[in-house]
Amino acid sequence: QMLVGGLVGSSGASLACPDFPFCQPERWYGIGGAQFLQMLHRLMAVLLLPLLLLNIKAGAVAYSGHRVLLFFFVFLPICLYLLQVLLGWLNLLLGIPVFITVSHLFTAQLLLQTQVQNLRLQARS
Repeated sequence: QMLVGGLVGSSGASLACPDFPFCQPERWYGIGGAQFLQMLHRLMAVLLLPLLLLNIKAGAVAYSGHRVLLFFFVFLPICLYLLQVLLGWLNLLLGIPVFITVSHLFTAQLLLQTQVQNLRLQARS
């Protein structure tokens, strides 16, 4: 997901789809190039949600007695995912401002890190 997001940003495809969440829904049959990259990025975000939720559920079970771990591996990832969607939408709406773009990248990294650490700690126990 982060690789495709990087391709979207570096190829200039960030504003290829002016509509959110879809890309000109009346013409799905002709989508290609930059629009394809943008829609792939959005679709992957939706498809990764069930994996995120499974990892969060496993974390909730594994850390049921630990408030701090519950916050970091259950509540925080949900908030980061929602923030990621919001920042992606704001990027589109506001024309890719640098602060929003950097925040979108930073939030993606934080979300990935919470999931990697969650899996790492679950493997130990």
